[in-house]
Amino acid sequence: MRVSETHEIVSRDRLLALRDILLCKGLRRNVANNNGTGQEQIERDRRQLPSLVEAGRHAGRSRVVFSGSNINLHLWIRDSFISIVQNKTRVLILAFFIIYQLFFWSWGSLYYLLVRFKPGCIYGADSFVEAWVFAVVTQMTVGYGNTGPQNCWPVSVMIVVQGILSVLLGAMVVGIMFARISHPHYRGRSIYMSDRASIARRDGTLKLMFRIADIRRTQVVEPHVKTFLYTWGSGRVTAEGEKIPVRCEALDIGYIDGMLLLPLIIEHTIDERSPLCGHTHDSLTSLNAEIVVTFEGTTEFGNPFMARRSYLPHELHWGEQFLPIIMRPEGSETNKHYGVDLTHFHDLRRQKDVPSAPASEVSHAVVSRALKTVPYPLLGENTLVVSDSLCVSWTRGGALELVARVGDTYPNQMVEVVVHFILYRWCRLEDQQRDPLLPTFTQHRLDVGYNTGADRLNLRLPVDVRHVIDARSPLANWLEPGGVDSDLGSEIVVIMNGYRTRSTDNVLRQRTYNVGQHVRWGHRFVPIVRPPGFSGDGKARVRWGKFHAVVPDTRKEVDGHAVSVPGGPRIRLAKATPASLAGTSTATLSRMPSRLGPGAVEASDYTILPMDLHRYAAEIASMATPAGAVAPGSLDAVPEDRAMQDSELSLNAPLVAQSAQDEADAAKMARNLK
Repeated sequence: MRVSETHEIVSRDRLLALRDILLCKGLRRNVANNNGTGQEQIERDRRQLPSLVEAGRHAGRSRVVFSGSNINLHLWIRDSFISIVQNKTRVLILAFFIIYQLFFWSWGSLYYLLVRFKPGCIYGADSFVEAWVFAVVTQMTVGYGNTGPQNCWPVSVMIVVQGILSVLLGAMVVGIMFARISHPHYRGRSIYMSDRASIARRDGTLKLMFRIADIRRTQVVEPHVKTFLYTWGSGRVTAEGEKIPVRCEALDIGYIDGMLLLPLIIEHTIDERSPLCGHTHDSLTSLNAEIVVTFEGTTEFGNPFMARRSYLPHELHWGEQFLPIIMRPEGSETNKHYGVDLTHFHDLRRQKDVPSAPASEVSHAVVSRALKTVPYPLLGENTLVVSDSLCVSWTRGGALELVARVGDTYPNQMVEVVVHFILYRWCRLEDQQRDPLLPTFTQHRLDVGYNTGADRLNLRLPVDVRHVIDARSPLANWLEPGGVDSDLGSEIVVIMNGYRTRSTDNVLRQRTYNVGQHVRWGHRFVPIVRPPGFSGDGKARVRWGKFHAVVPDTRKEVDGHAVSVPGGPRIRLAKATPASLAGTSTATLSRMPSRLGPGAVEASDYTILPMDLHRYAAEIASMATPAGAVAPGSLDAVPEDRAMQDSELSLNAPLVAQSAQDEADAAKMARNLK
């Protein structure tokens, strides 16, 4: 091969590759192509990813295939109209053309036989062509000219029968074509759903977000958005040996604009009540998760329609937000209309302070607790907020107290609010190895400062909830030298529970604090409420920006190992702080390092301890085995290190796909049950 030909081939390959890139970019930008672009479907096909719902050009079409005996025949017989309407338009036109031709040729043949055996019934029709034209003219009601019926009963009866059948055939054809052309699903093509979704934080609250818009100026009546999470993985096996391959859970969607005049970012709050609670990119990928979104509405003509979209784990972008596309008019004579730039409808950008890292690492950073944030005061949302840290300080009477700050950014939206402090003390690994009967943890309820917690809080303004540490408190060991050191690995869970006045729904806000990491010793919360007398309108003001702020408690003076409390007794500092910190200054206490070691990661806003269903099923199976035998897949058959790894996973990962070994254990368990 000559050099010139080689260069020509290479150049042609480069041009083809460049064309593909430009085509993908063009598809990416040309959002007029059928509810978005085909890029996501191209990516799914390239990765060979299965999905329940198609994306791209045929977004919303189901990819579920049913198999069985005579299913298609059953649909054509029992639901023939829908089976016909769902065919492609070009197929219907071709089918109706063939049917009409068969109709014309059949009646033309009958008329030709009639004139052959009974001449004179049709004047001007001596050949097959003239008989065929007579059949067409009769059916299409064009009118008789060169040919026509005579005084003959057989042809009159045939004309009547053909007329009735032609009316029925025409009604069927018109009905099917009208139903096909005016099908409401075409209205769903004007409903845009973003090609990608985002899992990020808004005002500190973790949310699943995707964008939706109606590009027509006509109004959609009663729009509704429904979202479902499908998870697969290797499935799970019940205690009775039943295999459940898939799980479908609804994701609650908040209020959406009933007019849908402007594009909306639909939100699903990920909290303790969400099926996405605690999930990361790795867990969703291992479970082959798919989020299916359905938009339902009614056209201005009263026809219901639907649009559908699904998102796979690689289409969920962590820590990113949608680009703004809504532009307000300038108010001039020439520009009085609001504008929406659909060019960036699907585009996202990374939020600030979110690291540029693989999705696995970014998802962990996004799921971890949000610091120094408060919910935006929106009516109908969960606007409860709990401080990022706990403070340990002294009262004026010299008593030690544990303090958390709580509030409601939309005052009086929540009623019947109750706050609980719960202490979890974990058993040390060496103690549990010496005595396997020791409980893994002990749970202690801490009485909070507003009596015993049986009454309710009024959150018109933020309040500090206090637990006094005295001899009756489960934290009484903190008053002894070295007592706090034994609790540095313990956790304190603050649960805030109430009811929303608008809908009477139960609302929950929860924070988990590690004693060695999130407890601020010798600190107090900054005052954030300004009295009405300091405001021009005579109303109290709250500085929400300082809600989480803490400062060293300047009411005390450190003198050697003693603390002076104005108006109170002198107590030993060693009784209020770890023995290793006795005698240190307040500034040193404020810089107390975390006891979790280097590389510690912030805990999540919620705590999840799921049950390991495979191990539960294996334990049930072991009960059915003979005495002294060890059932395959039972807890006794698992090495100690493997059991320890599983326990750590169950504590740290809320839902992880079962491994191949677990699936084998489940299969063996099912055989044992048989």
